[in-house]
Parts: sequence; structure tokens; C-alpha cells
Amino acid sequence: ACAGLDPRSRDVPDIIQAMALTGLRPGNAYQLQEDEVEEDIIRIPPQKMKSSRWGVIPVSGYVRLSLQARTAAPYFFPSPQDQSKPRDNMRKAWRTITQKADIDWMQPYDLRHFFASQLAKQGATEQQIGRLLCHVSTSVTSRYVHQDIEDLRPFVEELSDRFQKRVGTHVLS
Repeated sequence: ACAGLDPRSRDVPDIIQAMALTGLRPGNAYQLQEDEVEEDIIRIPPQKMKSSRWGVIPVSGYVRLSLQARTAAPYFFPSPQDQSKPRDNMRKAWRTITQKADIDWMQPYDLRHFFASQLAKQGATEQQIGRLLCHVSTSVTSRYVHQDIEDLRPFVEELSDRFQKRVGTHVLS
């Protein structure tokens, strides 16, 4: 999926994976530091958060192992030009990946929307998703949750089944 990138660098695929599986904002992912990851929790300090509050995000075992496999001194994803600084973006690599996958309309921030939508498909509430995205209000979260029409079909079928059981079946002819 990442053909055309420097094969020695796992940075961009690892950043994409971290954002897709944690809901991290791109800037928080690029600047993720070793002291912000504690076992299975990412703790982002208030000065790095839009809400100016601590961001606390649970991390799956898979993501934890992926981060542990990286050298974080002090950043998990250092700048290619200066290892003592964080990566500031991945525009060129992102453009290469999305063009090859024929999804060049997609932006890194869309991975945050992907995370929220996948959680909703699994049954997480907007309040739970908002907490994972470190949102202050669920009104913000509602902009992140995107439902495919086919994901909604079971609700329509369930409503129809309940209606038929209560009212009876009558097929129009």
C-alpha cells in the first residue's frame, strides 16, 4: 500500500495506523513523545490539546506493540531532517499513498473521522466516541460519525418487524 515510499522508513505507515486506530489528531500523532505513552494509555498534555485539557486515550495492544517497536527519542515520529524535532507533516508521502490508492481526495484528518465512524458501527455511543476523541461536547462529535446507508438498514428492518408484530401484516396489492 505504501509503494513508492522510502522502504527504510516505516514512519508514514505507522503514523497512519496510529491515527486510524486511536483517533489522534495529525499534529498529536506527529509530535507523540515517549513520555506521553504509558503502557496502554496515551496522555497528551493540555498545551498540545485544542481543549486545553489533558487528552487521555486508551491504546490497543496492537498499537502499543507498534509504538514499542519504534525508537522514541524523544519523538516516536521524528523529523527526517532533524531527529531531535518532531515530524511536522507528511504531505508528500500522503499524496503518494492516496494517489496510488486512487483516494487522492482523502486527507490525514479523515483518519479521525474513520476512527469515530468505525466505533459507531461497533455500537459505541456519541458520548463514548467523544470521550475517545477528547471532545468537550457531543455536538462536535456528531460531525465525526458518518453512517453508511447500509449500516442503518438493520434499524429500519427492526422497526418494520416491531411494527408488523404490533399492528399485523398487511401487504398492499
